[in-house]
Amino acid sequence: MDEKNRERLRLILEYFKQDENRSDIEEKAARWMTLVDRNKTEEANRFYESTLFDEVIARFTRQESRYARRYSVLISLVGFSPEPLILTIAALQPDYIHFLVTEDARFNVDKIIERCGYPPSRFEQNPVESSSAGDVYKKIYTFVKSAPGKTAIDITGGKKAMVGGAAIAGAFLNCDLFYVDYGHYMPESRKPLPGSEYLNLLSNPYQVFGDVDKRAAIQLYRAGNHAAAIERLKGIIDKLPDEREERLLLNIFEFHKYWEDYEFKRAVSSGTKALEDIGRRGLYPEQASPLRERLELLREMDGGSPALIALNHFEMSRRYCDRQRFNFAVMMLYRTMEKVLTHHLAAAWHIEAASPEYAPYPDLRQKYAARARELYGPQAREELPGKIALMDAFLILRALGDEMTAEVSLKEALAQTNHRNLGILAHGDRPNTYKQYTAMKKIFRPVIERYSLIYFNRPLAETLGRFRPLALPEG
Repeated sequence: MDEKNRERLRLILEYFKQDENRSDIEEKAARWMTLVDRNKTEEANRFYESTLFDEVIARFTRQESRYARRYSVLISLVGFSPEPLILTIAALQPDYIHFLVTEDARFNVDKIIERCGYPPSRFEQNPVESSSAGDVYKKIYTFVKSAPGKTAIDITGGKKAMVGGAAIAGAFLNCDLFYVDYGHYMPESRKPLPGSEYLNLLSNPYQVFGDVDKRAAIQLYRAGNHAAAIERLKGIIDKLPDEREERLLLNIFEFHKYWEDYEFKRAVSSGTKALEDIGRRGLYPEQASPLRERLELLREMDGGSPALIALNHFEMSRRYCDRQRFNFAVMMLYRTMEKVLTHHLAAAWHIEAASPEYAPYPDLRQKYAARARELYGPQAREELPGKIALMDAFLILRALGDEMTAEVSLKEALAQTNHRNLGILAHGDRPNTYKQYTAMKKIFRPVIERYSLIYFNRPLAETLGRFRPLALPEG
C-alpha cells in the first residue's frame, strides 16, 4: 500500500474511531482500497456493497440520528448512484418514500428498496424527464400539496435539471432539502472515502433571506392588516443576515398602523425612523417624498386640525369599505359628515357644536324651526339644540343660508343617518351593508367635495391623495 492509501486508511480509521470493531473495518477498508488500486473495479464495487457499505450505513445512521423520524415523507431523486440515497433513508427513517426516477435509472430503485427493507405500501415511483426542471417541480408541487405531515427532499441523486426543479419546489413549499456530502473523495473509485459522508441540510434561501415572509407581510400591508404584517416581519427580522430592508418595512407598517389607530404621535415617530432609514440606507428612495408629505399631514392632525381629521375619517371609511367591513365604513362616513359640518359651523359661523352661542343670529330660531317642521313634521323640536348633532348641523346651516350644504336633500340625508342610527355600532342591532354605505356616500360626498375646495383650495380627489397609504413595490 502506497503512502497515499496509507493516509486514506488513517482517515477512515479516524472517521470510525468510535466503532468497537475498528480492526475489522481497517481490514475491510484495506482490502477494498487494494482492489481499487489494482483497477479491479467490478470486484471492488461488489466488495464495497456487500461488506464495507454496511459499516458506512451504521456509522452514518448514528452520526445523523438527530434527523430520525422527523419526516413523514421523503422525496428522493434517483440517479445512477444509489448509495447516498440509501444513507439518507437510513438516517431519516421516513414513513413513506416517493421516488422521482428517470427511465434509465429505474433499476436503482430495486437496489435501494432491497437495502432499506421498505414494503411496497410505503413507497412509490414517479417517472420524470431528467432534462426537465419544470416536470420535476410540477410533480413535487402536486405531491407535497397532498402529502401528510412534514416532507423532506433528497436532491443528491438527480441530474442538474432535476436538482434545480426539486430545489426550487422544496424552497417554495418550505420542505427541508438534504444532500449527502463528504469530507474526502476517492476519484479512482468514484466514491467518497468511507466514513467521510455526512448529511447536509441545505438552508432555504427564502427563509434565510426572508423573501417569503417579506412578500407575505407586504401583501398583508396592502390588505390593510398592518398588525399581522408587523408580526410577520418581527418573526424573522432577528434571524436575517441583513435585516435593513425589513426594519425599514417594519417602521412603514407601524407608521400606518398607528395612523389608522389615530395615535398620531406614535405614527410620526415610526414614520420619522422610516424616513431616516431611506436616507441612510438608500432603500425605497422613491418613497421619501410621499412619506415626508404624510409626516407633515400627521403632525398637523396631531396638532388637532379638524379639517384634516375630517378627511382622515373619510379616507378610513373608504378603507373599511375596501376591506368589506361595512359597519365601520358607515360609522366613519357618519363621523366624517359630523366633523365636516360642525367644523364648518365653527369656522364659518362661529357656532361651536359642544356649546353653541346663537345670540349673533337673532332670527335663527325661527328659520331653524321652519326647516325642522319641513323635515320632521309637526312633532319637530323647534328649539335650537344645546349640543349640535349631525342633522342639527344640517338644519342650522340650511337656516343660515350656507351654500356648502345647499344642494343636499335633507330628507335623503335623514334617511341615511337613520341607517347609521339603526346599525349595530350605533343605537340598533342591524349590520350595515355595502348598499347602505354607497347610498350614504352618494348623498354626503358633494358636501365633502365643497368642503375640500373651501378649506384646502383643491378638489377632493387631489386632497385625498395625501391620505393614501404608501405604494410599496412587489416583495
